[in-house]
Parts: sequence; structure tokens; C-alpha cells
Amino acid sequence: MKRNIQRIFILSLLCLPLTGAFAASGRKLVKDANKLYQSDDSAKVAEALEKYMQARESRKDRFEIPFNIGKTYSKLGHETEAQTWLEEAARSTDKKVKADANYQLGNNQFRKKKWDEAIRYYTDALRSNPSD
Repeated sequence: MKRNIQRIFILSLLCLPLTGAFAASGRKLVKDANKLYQSDDSAKVAEALEKYMQARESRKDRFEIPFNIGKTYSKLGHETEAQTWLEEAARSTDKKVKADANYQLGNNQFRKKKWDEAIRYYTDALRSNPSD
């Protein structure tokens, strides 16, 4: 029993550097994706989406990544996918991410002329970040 516990402990210590490496690669992917997102070229925006998705695999704890994915889907004109990812981001405990996601969701509903839903999302954005 003691020997198994020692093995588990050693294995867990060996995995710690990998966790940091995944986090670092996730940050680099997001940084690269952010640059690509700024482009007017839809192929580069689609490439940004791929990088955000890759980053999501290593950084599931970061709600700004689903926000970026949702925003990118929206920029590409895929509103259904955008809605799903932005709703996930809106569940964040980070008030800024939550407010930004709700604001973007409001914009998406506004474009669809769904006024009541847009107002609801805008109101939720203000509740999350009243100083915005």
C-alpha cells in the first residue's frame, strides 16, 4: 500500500511540469489567435478559430476562451455556434467575461431583431459590470 502511494506521488510530481507546459502553449495559441482574429480575411479568422479551439483543449478553466470562440463564430457568420459558446462564457464567475459575453449575446439578438432578448442580454451585461 505504502509503495503504491509513493508511486502515485512520484507520478503526480512528474506530471506537474506538463501542466505548466500546456498552460503556456494555451496562452501562445490564444495570443496567436487574437492576432489572426483582427484580420478581414475570413481564412485567417477561421485559422484563429482553430487556434482558440486548440487552446480550449488545454485551458478548459478559462472562460475567456469560449468568449473568443463565440465572438469568432459570430464574425464568421455562424450565429448558432456563436450563441452556444457565448452562453458558456456568460456562466463565468469573472464579471468582465460574463458582461462581455452577455453584451455580445445582446448584439447577436439585436442583429436578428429580437429586441426583447437583446434587452435581456444587455441588462445582464450591465448587472455583471455596472461600471461598463
